[in-house]
Amino acid sequence: MRFNRKSKTSFVPLSYELEQNYPNPFNPTTAIEFTLPKQEFVVLKVYSVLGREIDTFVAKTLPAGHYRFLWTAGNLSSEIYYYRITAGSFKTERKMILLR
Repeated sequence: MRFNRKSKTSFVPLSYELEQNYPNPFNPTTAIEFTLPKQEFVVLKVYSVLGREIDTFVAKTLPAGHYRFLWTAGNLSSEIYYYRITAGSFKTERKMILLR
């Protein structure tokens, strides 16, 4: 992760990044982290392995910075899930595994 020094105590990311969830595999809660180099409207969704939308847990404008969100799978079954971020023209996804 690369950062641009904004002041002595804060940093502004230089690039978009979606990190691997932690822990992975998880049961039932995991952390998803990402960085934004500038203010963007961000959508972060979870999908099943078959492409069915499971959850939208971010859909709002966020300022530049580093973010950490917790996601709880509730009573979903053990499976591979994907989480996808869209922020401006940046789009990417990662795989996570729920093990019960």
